[in-house]
Amino acid sequence: MFIRHFDSKSWGKTVVGIAFIGTGLHTLDMPFLVSVSWFAPWGFLISGILRFIIAIGTLMLYVEKNFRELVAKDNQYRLLAENAADTIYLYRLKPSHGFDYVSPSIGKLTGYSSDEYYESPDLLFSLIHPSDAFWVENLVSNPVTVSTSPIVMRLIRRDHTVIWAEQTTVPIFDEGGSCISFEGIIRDISTRKALEQDVSRLDRLNTVGQMAANVAHEIRNPLTTVNGYLQFFRRKDEFLSYKDHFNLLISELDRANLIIKEYLALCQNKSRDMGFHQLNSIIQDIYPLIKAAANATSMDIHFIPGSIPEIHLDGKEIRQLILNLVRNGLEAMEPGGTVTIRTYVKDGDVVLETQDHGTGIPPHILENIGKPFLTTKENGTGLGLAVVYRIANDHQAKVQVVSGPSGTIFYIIFKK
Repeated sequence: MFIRHFDSKSWGKTVVGIAFIGTGLHTLDMPFLVSVSWFAPWGFLISGILRFIIAIGTLMLYVEKNFRELVAKDNQYRLLAENAADTIYLYRLKPSHGFDYVSPSIGKLTGYSSDEYYESPDLLFSLIHPSDAFWVENLVSNPVTVSTSPIVMRLIRRDHTVIWAEQTTVPIFDEGGSCISFEGIIRDISTRKALEQDVSRLDRLNTVGQMAANVAHEIRNPLTTVNGYLQFFRRKDEFLSYKDHFNLLISELDRANLIIKEYLALCQNKSRDMGFHQLNSIIQDIYPLIKAAANATSMDIHFIPGSIPEIHLDGKEIRQLILNLVRNGLEAMEPGGTVTIRTYVKDGDVVLETQDHGTGIPPHILENIGKPFLTTKENGTGLGLAVVYRIANDHQAKVQVVSGPSGTIFYIIFKK
């Protein structure tokens, strides 16, 4: 049983098993040979040798089993360390500075291999950004105090690019309480840092946007007053010779009011009244308005409704989106052009399509379309499409644009 089932692949278990069998047989022959005087000394010697073999063999098998378990665990830990995305290291302070271990991921992190760190104990310190060097100097001189919290620092890679890294350390002490080394984990947090900076920048932009919206709202009141007085003076007989000047001033004030109105529409964060609506009905409700606007500029609007289901949206915001798209199309065309509006279902999604027959959008504008204050029109505000993209994003809708010399098509794709 021992030879067959003991978990060992060495020949030691066979020797111990045979010694057990020999001990059993020798124990059985003792009653018959104990009276033989010449055999008695040899019997005790044989019994002692067998017991000695069993004792030594059992000890060797125990040591072998522990050794195999240690090797298996060492392989597991090494596999985890060498395949971890973070860099794991053991840095020795006494009797001399140097790395006892550095995981291979250090190569991906800094561009230098583990062997280079073993050969040059100060290599890692030379890669630290000069502005952050004092953190690591404090760690080496006082590892107990500094290791209580992670160290965030910049590293200069082999290719001279700068990355952000976070280092966590654990000091190791000798029997006298002196720190002889420390273990550490270095993690690349460049992506996290970039996101934090983006969030911080967005917070600042949001604050600036709110301030600008308040300022824009306050500016509208004096502009309205000025506009009213200009119209009043324009009707006076003594100012008839300045009528063209008054008209120019009033048109510029109207344009300023339009810019402020669209900017406020872009910035405002009002609560939405979401519900299930029929997109065709919304377009039909505003169709007379957009038709009149097109006719006033010798252009036309053509609506082709498709069979579409109701979708979840804010009716007022979708009206604003459609008006902006149609106005954008009308401004892109010469008199006689037509803006076509279509609705249909594609791949289970409801699609709103607007097509104009203008000259198309230049490539440099198309790459940045939807950004505020970006326009090619002489009197454009650059906010109409920004509002369209904002409303589409609020409705989790996707905007696609196809533009060329024969015109531009906007697709607003609502997920069903």
